[in-house]
Amino acid sequence: MNRRAFTLIELMVAFFIAMLVYMTFSRVFRSSGYQIEKGTRMLELQTLLDAVEHSLREDVRRLRKVELSTEETPNRFCFQMYSRDEVVRVEYEYSAAEKAILRKELSSSEPLTKRIAAGHIDNCVFAAVLEDGRFKRLDLAMSLSVDSNLDTADRTVSIAAHFTSRCNEPYKPWLATP
Repeated sequence: MNRRAFTLIELMVAFFIAMLVYMTFSRVFRSSGYQIEKGTRMLELQTLLDAVEHSLREDVRRLRKVELSTEETPNRFCFQMYSRDEVVRVEYEYSAAEKAILRKELSSSEPLTKRIAAGHIDNCVFAAVLEDGRFKRLDLAMSLSVDSNLDTADRTVSIAAHFTSRCNEPYKPWLATP
């Protein structure tokens, strides 16, 4: 018997095996893509969180005097700090419209404003903890989010952080500048 072609059954079996292999690889690649997207979003959230934390930590470490209590305005914190042997007035304010924390240096002739994590902060609250008029710590509660094509819970992160410093001067609300 001289056969030059495959039978229909042989073709169907080969096609079925090829489809199984294709489906297996397709699931592996889809799962890999999902994990890469998830990891990218987590890395982006961590980078945004680090930017906020680094800026606040560096400024609060050099804190000299608290100027504005956070009890009346929990989305704003104002203080004086040392910077290169001079006193600089700094204000942190959460802007809901920009979904960012605005860091303003108000002491120089031209105020400098830096937007931190613009477009990604859903909510932010500052709480300056004072003890006997002296600064004890700054508490921060914040919620960050990033855009994602995937429906995962990894698009948002909420944190609570504490920043401490050895403040040189007590807080006197009657002398605070607005």
